[in-house]
Order: sequence, then C-alpha cells, then structure tokens
Amino acid sequence: MKENFIEAVSGGDIFAIRLFLTHELKQNPNGKTLKKMCQYAEVNVDNIFDLHDGKILNNDKTLWNEELMDNILNDLDNNFSKERFDYLEDISEFMKTKSARSNIHEPDSNSKKTETENKPNTENVQLKEKFIEAVKNNNIIAIRLFLANELMLDPRGYSFKTMRDYAENNSTDLYEVHNGDNFVEDQSEWNQEFLFNVRNDLDSNFSRERLGYFEMVCKVVLKDKALSLETEEKKKKAQKTNSTESTNSGTESESNKKTNHNNFLKRLINEKVVKPYKEGLEGE
Repeated sequence: MKENFIEAVSGGDIFAIRLFLTHELKQNPNGKTLKKMCQYAEVNVDNIFDLHDGKILNNDKTLWNEELMDNILNDLDNNFSKERFDYLEDISEFMKTKSARSNIHEPDSNSKKTETENKPNTENVQLKEKFIEAVKNNNIIAIRLFLANELMLDPRGYSFKTMRDYAENNSTDLYEVHNGDNFVEDQSEWNQEFLFNVRNDLDSNFSRERLGYFEMVCKVVLKDKALSLETEEKKKKAQKTNSTESTNSGTESESNKKTNHNNFLKRLINEKVVKPYKEGLEGE
C-alpha cells in the first residue's frame, strides 16, 4: 500500500481514505491491493462506510456504462456505503473487461486541434462542499486526490480549472518540485493504460508540470467521454430553454387576455352599458 494512504489512515482522514479507495477501485476493481486497502482502513478507522441510503442498485448489465459509473461515483459523495462501493466495483470491473475486448480509443491527428478549440468554459461551475472543506483545512492529500479524480470524471477540464484555481489561491504546499521525469509526447502511445500510469505517478510526485501533463493526456484519451458530456449538457440546456419559453409564452398569453378583458369592460362602462362594480374602474 502507498505511504500516502497509510498516512491518511493513521490520521483518520475519512475524506482522503475514501478518495484513495475510489481511485484504486477505478484502476484495479478486482485487484488484491483494493481488498487490502479496504481491510486496512476498516480495521484502523471507524465509520469508513456510511449506512446505505436504501437506493436500489440496478444489476442489469446492459445498462452498465460510463454514465452510470459517473452517477454512482457522484452518489458516493453523499452516501459512501459498502453496498454502493461494492456495486461500483462490479461495474468498474465489467467496464474494464469490456474495454479490453474492444479497440481502445487512439488519438487522431486532430487531437491537438480539438483541444485548442474546446477551451474550458468555467462559468456556473460550483465547487463541491467537501472540496471546499479540504482546501479550508489545507488537507493537501485530499485536495490532490480531488483534482486528479475530477479530470477522470470530466476530462473537458471545466470544473478542474475552477477547482485548481481555488486550491492554488487558498492552500499552501499544493505542488511538489518536479522530479525531472520526461513526459512522453508521442500521442500514439496515449491510451487508457498509459493514462492510469500517469495518474499513479501523481501520487509519488504531484508537481505542477505533471498535473498539467495529466490534464492533456485525459483530454486526448477520454475525448469520447468529453464529447458525450458536452452533448448531454447542450441537450439539457436546450430542453430548459424550450421549457422556459413555453412557460413565458403561456404567462404572456394570460396577461394579454386579462388586459383585453379589462379594456373591454372599460369601454362598456364608458358607453354606460354596465355600471362600474369597482371603484377606479371607470373610464378616464
């Protein structure tokens, strides 16, 4: 087990322990290391897992995909239950096996162009309370794990940039001095296995240079995931816009009806067809 994980357990740092377990789960869902880490954490720290909130976990493997994994990971933030963690372990193992059987996405010649064109839009990005708390307490281990994991969840870099800026401005000793390792620039070698290796290197040397390199690798290797997230957000935005326009149109229509009705009454009153029934309703 890694020294940083042992240190987090020794300090009883629940947030950091959970982040370490989640990270290991995504890389080696059925590995011995994950089981050892879980056992070590449970023996030495109380309340690693929350009581399950009762939410039904779907076992239909035809529905197991990247989107479901992201949803379960997000649910872990609110309810880190043993049941949900084991469920995520099964999905992660299933997805990893499925990926190994298919052709892993290879970066194309337009990767750099796409990366330049898709500049992060950090508007309306809200920071998670647990991340803010980690920064407030200057919990360096947890902050680093949050930053690295965020790029895996959303490789577009929108939320990552906001989180990184916040951490840099509000915490100390975030980065380590780069150990001098050279980075592989040949993108034909960048695949999921390579991505996980770069992620692991951050645990031993969290330098500014290495984090920036990890961000570039994520954007290339997880390009399909980024496009999927972008499409889904545009779809939701369009649905929200249509819903708002429909509501406004209905409100405006009712308002026009009321105005026309009042004008009609005033005309009848002025023509002495009916008597005014409310003070101030008479025509001018």
